[in-house]
Amino acid sequence: MEKRLQSAKPGEVAKVYREVAKRAAKVLNDLAKKRPQLGAVSDELGIAKACMNLYARLLADPIALATNSMNMWLDYARLWQSNWMKILGQDAVPIAVPAEGDARFKDDGWTNTFLFDFIKQSYLIASRHIQHVLMTGN
Repeated sequence: MEKRLQSAKPGEVAKVYREVAKRAAKVLNDLAKKRPQLGAVSDELGIAKACMNLYARLLADPIALATNSMNMWLDYARLWQSNWMKILGQDAVPIAVPAEGDARFKDDGWTNTFLFDFIKQSYLIASRHIQHVLMTGN
């Protein structure tokens, strides 16, 4: 299986991912019909459709998707490295900082407490990459 994926063309991989997404949606839809007590919720706002459209756009360009995923992973690796430097008593530059005026992180605890600083930076890394994908479509 792995060799087949390595030799597959990007368009073929995207096609497989789209098919998996369609099948998963069908399975969930069938489950919701069979078991309404599970709390199936209508999609009046079109959120599920918007998510499926986003997934289709992402999967249409698997190279861009892989590049974005790798960039996010590298930012998390840099965050871990930075935190290990702090643990070992070294100075470390933050990997992710909130935008100026972002009131969510104004309390000093978000910067001066090791765990809260890690949570803050982790959140900022994720949100930056997610926003990039949503704004650019890749």
